[in-house]
Amino acid sequence: MKKGILLVFALLLFVTGCTASNEKDISFYIGVWKNNESSLADEKITIREITDNRVVFDYSFYRLCDFYNIEAILNGDTASFVAINDLEWTISGTITLKDNYVTINVTDSSVDLIEQKERVFDNKTALDPYKEE
Repeated sequence: MKKGILLVFALLLFVTGCTASNEKDISFYIGVWKNNESSLADEKITIREITDNRVVFDYSFYRLCDFYNIEAILNGDTASFVAINDLEWTISGTITLKDNYVTINVTDSSVDLIEQKERVFDNKTALDPYKEE
């Protein structure tokens, strides 16, 4: 009987440890992310705020076209968004939080320079640009 209880206890500790190590630390994503594949060196997103179900970010396309405070509701690791900037240009698509990078898939754009395609942002250049040090 004691061996059975110890075995169950050991199994619970193992399962709990595995579950905890697989959870994502969502604060990792806060910061400035650049697109290394872009021919334009300044295509970036800035994730300002993130919770279990919401992400707020900015998208900057070579300082020619900026979208600020894009808010999207997360469903797992992906959120759909629609953004309108001060010139009333629009983009829409999804943002996805991958293991060590972020993707934005633009599915619709009123801006000729912003093509409808997926972009990979895998170069995190700042931990948290809005936090006072």
